[in-house]
Amino acid sequence: MKLLLTTLLATTLLAFGVAAQTLTPIYSFTNFPGNPLGQFVQGSDGSLYGVTSSGGVEDAGGVYRITTNGALTMLSTFAWTNGARPEAGLLAGADGNFYGTTASGGDIGDGVAFRITPDGILTTLAKFSVTNGANPRAGLTLGNDGQFYGTTTGGGSVGFDRYGTIFRLTTNGTLTTLANFARTNGAYPSAGLTLGSDGNFYGTTAFGGSNNYGTVFKVTTSGDLTTLAHFNSTTGANPYADLVQGGAADFYGLTYQGGSQNSGTLFRVTTNGALTTLLSYDYYTT
Repeated sequence: MKLLLTTLLATTLLAFGVAAQTLTPIYSFTNFPGNPLGQFVQGSDGSLYGVTSSGGVEDAGGVYRITTNGALTMLSTFAWTNGARPEAGLLAGADGNFYGTTASGGDIGDGVAFRITPDGILTTLAKFSVTNGANPRAGLTLGNDGQFYGTTTGGGSVGFDRYGTIFRLTTNGTLTTLANFARTNGAYPSAGLTLGSDGNFYGTTAFGGSNNYGTVFKVTTSGDLTTLAHFNSTTGANPYADLVQGGAADFYGLTYQGGSQNSGTLFRVTTNGALTTLLSYDYYTT
């Protein structure tokens, strides 16, 4: 499940006074496996698969498998040239393999997209190199067409600062830049894409837009990018988490800052861009 959905669920349970479940650690990570980052995904074998952002022989992170009783296996470690420092979890492909991105590494340090088999065969599918994007910090999203879609925090072909991209990736490694951010329509997306029920993708940028507090956008599989909403601090600022689609086709999300107490907001946005702040967090009470 998305990190945002987990956060929303936990907030709801606490708000209604539902007793928390007992937390039982099944494994304690050390320096060699590294620091786990991003959500893990369950494989067809019932084991959990995830990434570490550090550790390994080159301290560049790696990919691990862990059983539900805590037996951990490092499947592969990154070595900078084939990627480094992944910050997002894995996506399970229909072929039984796992797909992901690294924020660094590759030819010039701008990150890679990779595939790894359940037994640890790691393949670099594509390398980012500034103009086609740089430093992806979000995971991949599977489209209805069987291809993968994602965002990069930097890079692209617009302006000196290069404000990030949206890309499509095939299972054989063909990388296509679908859209470039240009600050006015958003900048530096850190969240991944959410596949809407209409077949389009929805997401957020952490900065940019008319107030430089971030945006909500929609993008089609052909690369038509539409800015749906601009945050203005009062409605929220700097969204970093993925969106979640509700039953009424609206999307829900969180901002890191902004709102009445500048401690972040919970918001709803419609597919036509109507943005509603549902909750302003207070650092001292929520």
